[in-house]
Amino acid sequence: MKITVESPTNDEGAGYKDIARDIIRNSRISSLVEHIHMVIEVKEPIFIISIKVKGIREPIKIKNIAKLRDTEEGCTLEIRDEGYASNLLSKLWKEFGKSNVEQPTRLEIICKDIKKSEIEDMVLTPSEEITDTLLNLSWQIIPEGFRVRRSLKSKKVFTILATEEPMEEKWIERLQKTHNKITEA
Repeated sequence: MKITVESPTNDEGAGYKDIARDIIRNSRISSLVEHIHMVIEVKEPIFIISIKVKGIREPIKIKNIAKLRDTEEGCTLEIRDEGYASNLLSKLWKEFGKSNVEQPTRLEIICKDIKKSEIEDMVLTPSEEITDTLLNLSWQIIPEGFRVRRSLKSKKVFTILATEEPMEEKWIERLQKTHNKITEA
C-alpha cells in the first residue's frame, strides 16, 4: 500500500501517514487498498483523502459463488470462492439478521428458516460494501471538526474533501483535480 501526502510541511503529513496506515491495516479491506493520497492545507483549512483500491469484483449472483441446499432448519451455503466470504456473510446478516445466519466454518454458512430460493438469485455487489467501508475508514482519518464534506467516486477511487468552513469553489476544483490525479495514477 502506497501512502502519499501533499502538505506545506512534512510534519503535518507524517502523522497522518501513520494514522492512515494503522487504520487501513486494521480494516478487513486492507489487502484491497492500493494507494492513499492526502492533501493537507492547514491555512485553508482543507483535508482531502483519496483512496484507490484494486481488484474490485463485479456484481454476482449468490448461486454462482456458493453451493446452496435446503435443510430442515433452512438452508446451507458452501462458499466456492473464499474471497467472497466476508461480503456474503455481511449481505446475509443485513438481509436476514445476525440471529438467523451463522458461519460455523470458513466456507460454510447456515441460514435458519430461510429457503434456498430466497437467497440464490440475490446479487452480491462487493463494490457497495467496499465504498461503505472506505467512507467509514476515511472519517476515522479526517481531522476532528472537519464536518463539511464533499465526495467523488469512480470505479476504483473514492475521494473526500473535508473542511470546517463553508465549502468554496476552489476547494471543490482541488477535490476534482486530486480525484482525477489518483484515478489516472
